[in-house]
Amino acid sequence: MKIIILGKGYVGNNLYNHLIENLSSHYGPTATTPTVDIFSKSELDYTDEWELSNEINSTEQTYIVNCSGFTGRPNVDEAENRKEDCWKYNVQVPLLLNKVCKEAGAEIIHITSGCIFTGYEKEWDESDVPNYGMYSNVSSFYSKSKHAFESISDHGLHLRIRMPFCNTLHERSFLTKIYNYDSLVDSLNSKTYIPDLCAFIEHYIASGYSGRETIHFANKEPLSTKEVVDEMRSVGLVNENWSWVDWEGLDLKANRSNCILDITKLEQQYDWEMDRELDVLRLALKKITWKDRIAHV
Repeated sequence: MKIIILGKGYVGNNLYNHLIENLSSHYGPTATTPTVDIFSKSELDYTDEWELSNEINSTEQTYIVNCSGFTGRPNVDEAENRKEDCWKYNVQVPLLLNKVCKEAGAEIIHITSGCIFTGYEKEWDESDVPNYGMYSNVSSFYSKSKHAFESISDHGLHLRIRMPFCNTLHERSFLTKIYNYDSLVDSLNSKTYIPDLCAFIEHYIASGYSGRETIHFANKEPLSTKEVVDEMRSVGLVNENWSWVDWEGLDLKANRSNCILDITKLEQQYDWEMDRELDVLRLALKKITWKDRIAHV
């Protein structure tokens, strides 16, 4: 059995390191622990059907974890400028991955986004029709691309995450973004603690789950931006230029999703207990080293 991670970005590298360290604990002394490989696009061109098929067909049983995609730097506003790239990597390439995996009998896990919902009239569950995707006149192109792929995808697990953060000040972490922004908007949003996400993917693969499925993966009892900032201040992680503004006070090319994801399905159907966001936030802040902080001053 082989696990192939596509994309050496934020989620991909965290997942690779987690699986290398922890996956063997699920297998007995007489069992062979699955091998884990991670590829950037330059190492394995997963936009090329032949090259991808050749890699997947090299073993009898394979899990592909698609951690690639267009997110935009420094943020999703970039999708408004590069719509062709956004559509290619968030719609066309994932559909190609599905095709190749189905033909090879391989399972695939797509790391996707919960930003296809917005509003606080309810906690959005997997059965809800996205109100901030293809059918919205105000949604970002990034959100439209994520919804477009899901609406026609017929294979694999879709893990919807939101505003991921971890135990370091990685440039893609929600905490790093908050730390670096001078102007902040106080909003309540679901967020995903990356170590929890990696542990669940490990569990999903080791348990042999498969099939077409969508799961919301976020920590429960989400915090507002002000509550997150208060926790950051309490450990001395402070940007002295922080100020609070409304959304209208920001120079944005695209609107932003603000919502809470319902994780009932995750906890009940998969018997997976999620930690409170406050608990994992405090854990993450405790683990961020002074060396890491100094590097981001």
